[in-house]
Amino acid sequence: MKKLWVFLPIAMAAVALLLASCSGPILSLSDSEIAFSSNGFVKTTVTYTYHSGSTDELLTFSTDGTYEDVGMNWDGPSSSWKQVWGDKGTYSYVPDTRMLTVNFTQTWSGGVTGSYVPLNSSSTGFFETDAYLAVFGSDNFYQTVLTGSNGAYTSTEKVTYWGGASSNSVVTLTIASDFSTMTSTSESEHYNAGGTATSGSKSAWVYTADRIFPSSVTTLDNAKGKVVTFSWLKAVNTPYTWVSGTAFTAGTATTSNSAGSTTLTFASDASYLAMIPFSQTRHLASK
Repeated sequence: MKKLWVFLPIAMAAVALLLASCSGPILSLSDSEIAFSSNGFVKTTVTYTYHSGSTDELLTFSTDGTYEDVGMNWDGPSSSWKQVWGDKGTYSYVPDTRMLTVNFTQTWSGGVTGSYVPLNSSSTGFFETDAYLAVFGSDNFYQTVLTGSNGAYTSTEKVTYWGGASSNSVVTLTIASDFSTMTSTSESEHYNAGGTATSGSKSAWVYTADRIFPSSVTTLDNAKGKVVTFSWLKAVNTPYTWVSGTAFTAGTATTSNSAGSTTLTFASDASYLAMIPFSQTRHLASK
């Protein structure tokens, strides 16, 4: 699966703001959550499309629990879409916890002449499972989730790889009650097949607000159900050095004077945040 929007570049660094929605309050009246069966499968097969330039990504969840993620490029000479990458597998979803688990069983061998090949224990480095928070809307698929309350939000993701390795990631986002500051911390650890941590990374950024749009948003309470743009002129970064396991040592904080902004979509009760989602559009009409 290609998650190009998971890590959102801000200022001069890639800051992990995993912003997407989750079950419960909806982001808009036009985008209600779809129904799931008790077995964790959608009741009606759904395909979401992410379109960017001459590239489409189609994400399909079927009623039988199968999953497919297809990448297609527009081929001018033939005036047609051609698959260039993809993954197949199965999935399950728990609405109460907002946890989606995808199991990968096949991957595209590459290019327009490629085909699906099976994944197995010798497919070292390929995803075997990916468990993360998500929501299935009638119009959009919101991939990854930051949930919480009172301005404190968290997202988690666990990946296992064919061959036995794995990784854990946690992102926290803290917003001051008056929107004066926003702090983002991202942390991840990688483990070998024996379960021993072999590496890790962590960073923390503190952004001081220069402007909030719309200006009517002055507290977390009146941000509920709104799309809020948080802009800054400077940010303070604290790097960390991995020691072992989940232990890190903080480095020296430095200030970046590069301006930037990020847009946060708040759920109607502010229990989660969302970023630009997949749009459910007709593939042939997206070119």
